Amino acid sequence: MNLLNILQALGGLGLFLYGMQKMSESLRKSSSEKIRTILAHLTKNRVIALFTGTAATCLIQSSSATTIMTVGLVNAGLLTIRQAISVVLGANIGTTLTAWIVSLIGKFSIAAYALPIIAIGFFMMTLAKKEKVKNIGQILFGFGLIFFGLDIMKDIFAPIKQSETVLNLFAQFSKNPLLGILVGTIFTILFQSSSATIAIIQILAFNGIIGFEAAIPIILGDNIGTTITAELATFNTNTAAKQTARAHTLFNVLGTAFILPFAWIGLYPKFIEFIFPGPLTKTNIMMHIALAHSLFNIINACIFTIFIDSLVKLAKFLSFEKIEEKQTTLLEEHLLDNPAIALEQVIKELVCMAKIAKDVVAKSQTGYLKENKKLLEDVDKDERLLDDTKRAIIKYMIKISEKQLDAKESLEYPALLRCATSIEKIGNYAQNIVKYTKYKIEKKLEISKFDEQTINKMFDYLYELFDLVIDAMQHKDHNKATQAIKIEDKIDEMKLEIRENYIKEVQKKGIDPVAKLFIIDISSNIEKIGDHLTVISKNILKDFQWGKKINIDLG
Repeated sequence: MNLLNILQALGGLGLFLYGMQKMSESLRKSSSEKIRTILAHLTKNRVIALFTGTAATCLIQSSSATTIMTVGLVNAGLLTIRQAISVVLGANIGTTLTAWIVSLIGKFSIAAYALPIIAIGFFMMTLAKKEKVKNIGQILFGFGLIFFGLDIMKDIFAPIKQSETVLNLFAQFSKNPLLGILVGTIFTILFQSSSATIAIIQILAFNGIIGFEAAIPIILGDNIGTTITAELATFNTNTAAKQTARAHTLFNVLGTAFILPFAWIGLYPKFIEFIFPGPLTKTNIMMHIALAHSLFNIINACIFTIFIDSLVKLAKFLSFEKIEEKQTTLLEEHLLDNPAIALEQVIKELVCMAKIAKDVVAKSQTGYLKENKKLLEDVDKDERLLDDTKRAIIKYMIKISEKQLDAKESLEYPALLRCATSIEKIGNYAQNIVKYTKYKIEKKLEISKFDEQTINKMFDYLYELFDLVIDAMQHKDHNKATQAIKIEDKIDEMKLEIRENYIKEVQKKGIDPVAKLFIIDISSNIEKIGDHLTVISKNILKDFQWGKKINIDLG
């Protein structure tokens, strides 16, 4: 095998990896809503969580993506370590689907259709106007590249069979499995893809370069190497996320330690042959490797699902960090590769932001009623927190915009930005209330009982409006959003009453016009806060789809 052959083999590997990446991206994009639904219905039941991980990975064809997403969800406080471990165990099973797809190269002449599939996929990607058709084109394009890359490697590796040195080297892996495990681990770390390592082993086996027994230790090593991706993803995350990655490493390493003795004495290969009987032909050996890979992860999942509590304790012990080390963050960067879930996190952050805004408004009212200067100063501090949160959301959303967004996500993007701006503006109006209250204290303005009661009633409606909007955002509840708009109409009516009352009373003797103007200013700012909450309500009714037309029944 000369330098040109090596470069050709690397080129084939590059096409395979690029095809996997393109196909995974498209599958992830087209199934992002399904993944969001799956994760939303995840329960504490470890078996359901296991199937969730398997289903998610089958949908996006990348265990690393599922694992990193899971680490991100733990860091965001949306999954417990216990749930996350079950998901990752399922992801390990789901990723073995690739090995079964690769084994088709020995069963059918798919490679002969690789270039036509690439061509069809390419033209669908470039010429189609519909996003769904473009996505299907990208999936086909990636699928074709996978088999074209495999076909190149298959042809390049074929002459290696003539080399006694290479054959003897691979034969050592069956005699010394630890060496095979080391090779499998290193190759998976280098490729950053467990599927690539397994695919190469399958191609080598197809060409008769490596035997089935020698392939098994490399498969075991491959499962250790794939944990590095999750470990790297935990930098700058909280302790719970680190513990999830540590658990992933633990069950793959301990699973390897459990299977290794059976592989060493030849029982594991015999067990595979018992399940899948027949001679180890070119076709069968690829299927045997796929089965060995799947069975390892299924056995692992069964064992550690039973002992999941012990695994959690061990992962916590080996994390060497206190659980309070770092707070959870909803704007989790490891979720950016799945824009649908990342945008869902933005909505959750907006809910938190709205709760802060409600607290800011409540402090401004209490400061106004009690003329409490400390509370009035707290409003300024909390308003800065709203500003910081808005900046964090915008920064996160800029990163989301760098990803490929589908049509729905592209419309959701500006709608969420508008909501963030509206909540931040609420803080500004609360500051205005503080400013006017300070003026009232300084000038010792006397407010009539009627005006005081009216303003307090407006605040009561405002808190009711806040609760409805927050609840509607959390649950995407259209009924609550519609109720919120009706409440805001009442605030508008009360503001109008105050203005009309001012016109009637301002000419009366003994009425302080400055005090009346103060009440008008306070009511105007309350009404403006209501307006911004209504903006959010309308976006909820539009399902956060910018430009969508809605009919609101306020009857």
